[in-house]
Amino acid sequence: MSAEQTEVNRKHEVRIHIDQRPHESPNPTTAEALYKLGNVQHGRELYREVDGDHEDEEIQRNEGVVHLKEDEHFHSGAPERKHLVEVFFKDVPYELPRGVYTTEELMAKFPIEQGYLLNLKKRDGELVTLKPGEKIRLKRGMHFYSQVPGGGSS
Repeated sequence: MSAEQTEVNRKHEVRIHIDQRPHESPNPTTAEALYKLGNVQHGRELYREVDGDHEDEEIQRNEGVVHLKEDEHFHSGAPERKHLVEVFFKDVPYELPRGVYTTEELMAKFPIEQGYLLNLKKRDGELVTLKPGEKIRLKRGMHFYSQVPGGGSS
């Protein structure tokens, strides 16, 4: 059993609202389960409503585990095509849609040499090699670099 499945198995029910309709959901749950619970049609996205002057948070179908709060509100809608985030690969800017990506999905977005690894530069300057299948939420200003396996970054 994966760590994600184990985490979802340790849950309790909470009431949430999707498109103004109340639902009971296990907590934590998965993004895919929320889409099914709210009957969100393909081609539409699910958003977690947030307080204040902030954009609602998109919940992607492939996001994995989602932690809920009692009486939390979600709504479905057309995908936000305008929401791009600027990240850097080898200090060259790239605009990519916000969201959660696997290491492999990110590697397909950048011109990485065959067999090389993908590194993320943390705020403290440390380079961390992304593991195969690792999921990462893109944030504005992230810096990525490629690396020869067993070698230095390039």
